[in-house]
Amino acid sequence: MIRHALLFKLKPGVTEQDRDRWMEEVRGLARAIPVVRALTIGTDLMHLPRSYDVALVVDFDSVEHLLAYERDPEHVRVAGVSRTVAEHTLSVDFEWQPEVPKARV
Repeated sequence: MIRHALLFKLKPGVTEQDRDRWMEEVRGLARAIPVVRALTIGTDLMHLPRSYDVALVVDFDSVEHLLAYERDPEHVRVAGVSRTVAEHTLSVDFEWQPEVPKARV
C-alpha cells in the first residue's frame, strides 16, 4: 500500500469556518475518487512551535492509484482550494504494510 501524508500550515487570517469548509471538501475526495482506499484529515492538538495546523493522510493500493488521484479533476480542484488556505505544505509518499495486531494474553 502507498500512504500519501501531508501537513498544512494555514495562512494568517484563515478562519476556523474557512478551515472547516476546506477540510470538508478534502473529505469529499474519499467519496469522489474511487482509488482512495482511506482518507483521514484532522487539526493539530498540541499547538507546539514546530506544529503544522492540519494533517492529511490518504492510502492507496498502488503508486498508479496515487498518480490517478493526483490527476483526477476533483483532486485538482480541491488542491487549488488548498493553496488558498495553506501558506506552506509538506508531503511524503511511502510504501507500507498494515500490521496485524498481536493477540492479547
